[in-house]
Amino acid sequence: MNRIQYILLTLAFASVMSSPFAFADQQRAVLALWKMQPDQYFDNPKEVQLANAVATGDLRLAQQTLNNGVDPNHVGREGMTPLFWAISKQNLDGFRWLLDHGANANTLTRWQTDSGQTEIASALALTAVMKDSSYLQALLDHGGDPNVVTNDWEQTPIYAVIMRRGIDNVKLLIKYHADLNHQDKSLKTPMLEAVGARMYTIALLLLQSGADPTLKDKWGYSTVDMVKRYGNRAVPRNSPDEAAYDQFVAELKQRELLAEAPRF
Repeated sequence: MNRIQYILLTLAFASVMSSPFAFADQQRAVLALWKMQPDQYFDNPKEVQLANAVATGDLRLAQQTLNNGVDPNHVGREGMTPLFWAISKQNLDGFRWLLDHGANANTLTRWQTDSGQTEIASALALTAVMKDSSYLQALLDHGGDPNVVTNDWEQTPIYAVIMRRGIDNVKLLIKYHADLNHQDKSLKTPMLEAVGARMYTIALLLLQSGADPTLKDKWGYSTVDMVKRYGNRAVPRNSPDEAAYDQFVAELKQRELLAEAPRF
């Protein structure tokens, strides 16, 4: 994971936490992004110029760089591209402009770390965990693949979105035909991920959108099995997830997949 990926993910996951430590992480992440300079990643002065242009929304300058032969998909150090740079600087105008002018919505870059490990960066996976859905929407509108596999666990973007409790982005991925029955390296589905994290608001959405609750992971557990075993244990009381849990159980009963579920 390159430095910008790490900082943006820290920012995304800290945004769903309410502790003072999470707020401090957010502030550090924002400051770190602000301090980053394009010449840390790009060697060619014209490439640096394009990065600066999309970071500030100077679309006239951005067009000049393209007229001068700069490739909007060129890859710099640590897998950096102009599209990733626009994400890091949180400039939606520059980001959309790049997509309109040839940047690949399915950008997936690989590079070797100093230790020899191969790292992967996916624009779609990164925007999927962002609080602002506009970046993900722009990629999907430009042909972004919601089912791109983005990590060694063979997971698609929806897994990370679930862990960030990003229900708006889950809805967006569903709209653009995300595979709700995808099974990762451990055969876990997105719904198993949501139920395992007791995120029943998202689990219910997935169930009602066509996800299969009978698919089993490599340990032999399905979503139905998880509900039978754990019931509403660890689901926060008087929360939207608790209300969704009751609806989730009712749906499983209606489908004759569940007779009863324990309550704690």
